[in-house]
Amino acid sequence: MPEATDRELTALAQGALTRPASEALPLLSRLGFTDPERAIRTLDRLAGEGTYLTPLPAILLVELARAGNPDLGLAHLDRYVAASGSRTTLYPRLVEDPALAQGLARLLSHSGFLADLLVRDPGQLYGLFAGDGAVEGGTGRRELRALLLRETTSGETAERLDALRRAQRRELLRLGAAELLARQSVAQTGRELSALADAVLAVVLELVQADLVDRYGRPRGPGGQLAQFGVVALGKLGGEELNFSSDIDLIFVYDEDGEARRGVRGPTIANAEFFTRLGEGLIQALTATTSEGFLYRVDMRLRPEGA
Repeated sequence: MPEATDRELTALAQGALTRPASEALPLLSRLGFTDPERAIRTLDRLAGEGTYLTPLPAILLVELARAGNPDLGLAHLDRYVAASGSRTTLYPRLVEDPALAQGLARLLSHSGFLADLLVRDPGQLYGLFAGDGAVEGGTGRRELRALLLRETTSGETAERLDALRRAQRRELLRLGAAELLARQSVAQTGRELSALADAVLAVVLELVQADLVDRYGRPRGPGGQLAQFGVVALGKLGGEELNFSSDIDLIFVYDEDGEARRGVRGPTIANAEFFTRLGEGLIQALTATTSEGFLYRVDMRLRPEGA
């Protein structure tokens, strides 16, 4: 829509929210909605019914118009409010905190991926944006690993992996919002996404390896020394240029042939078999889809017999 002053946009938004539909339709068109009739229906739904009628704040309609794709933003907002059930809490907060309204409108208008994450975890909104519009966070590899470990300390391995999936979604939402609001460069986002993948890999490896050690004991070399397993990142992850939809390209290495044995007289398993199972378990844990989604797609085809 043509450039309009704050006062003009606010007047259009207030009129669209308070006037009869026949008068509101042209106002919504002037705000940039390409389907104003659908917008009217969505605004009615967002206001609720009966004694719980709570019209959408004009400031959010203004910010949706400013974001440049108000139809998409309003559709995602409808999903978000339905998921959160927090109309009477959300709307006053948006009036009190214009930075929150701006951040929410831009997020919902520009990224279906981020909108999906927010709808999945609606409570993340209030911790996402600071009062000045900044995005909270910026966490190094070591801190991320410690954070993820704290959130995966209880339950069976499957439950801990689901907790990890939830934590990963929260970090992806934080990073996506930071890039969307131009609070950090694309290069910095790539580095932080790579740090997140690094931390997730480390935690998943610890969980899967602990299960195998419980079953087979620790793998050791011929001299009794512990054999080590390594995950090497190639491609975008190795170059710290990961994006939100990247596969992670990996190869696995281990340093000692030998065997694992549980207890003094327990059965043995060759290190090659132990570490093969470890690699397979790691890939399965990363790629498996549950009700909490999945962690990463993994590409192992960068070496002979990569399957």
